Amino acid sequence: MATAGRAPASIGNDGTATNPRGIPYAPFVDRVEDYVATREEVEPTLRSFQEMISKYQFMEMNLQRRMAGLKDKIPEIQKTLDTVRFLKLRKANVMLSYTTDEAETLLSSKLATANTSLSHCEEDLDFLREQITTMEVATARVYNWEVVQKRKDKSGEEVTKGQSGEKTGPSKS
Repeated sequence: MATAGRAPASIGNDGTATNPRGIPYAPFVDRVEDYVATREEVEPTLRSFQEMISKYQFMEMNLQRRMAGLKDKIPEIQKTLDTVRFLKLRKANVMLSYTTDEAETLLSSKLATANTSLSHCEEDLDFLREQITTMEVATARVYNWEVVQKRKDKSGEEVTKGQSGEKTGPSKS
């Protein structure tokens, strides 16, 4: 996925790279050996990757809820703003908590903020989906590395057994 138009990564409090709103980047596992040295380290690594995926999915659910709320709220604000503009246009003399100018300014500000927030939510959702995919790929790479190591260990044991003199060939009688 392209990252054009997005703000560059920043560094969080713990030194990890984050997106502009503080969501950390998932580590890209190019070489499994950089993360796992022995087969004993595979389980804890897989658990930590799964935990990160769960955290990203939790953030994704929260953002989806927030987006749904914003999508409901934006038309409401727009309708109210249109009403205030109509009252202002007709020079209506009604009792309001705010003057029509103040109400228009306030609602315009709220609408702009809601639209910006919606845009950020959409960007963050795309970002989170990328990070979840990255973590799923990393999990698969570590798991596959372990499978290869098991096969190597198993083939190494068979070679050792074959060299130790255990032959099961036909015997001469």
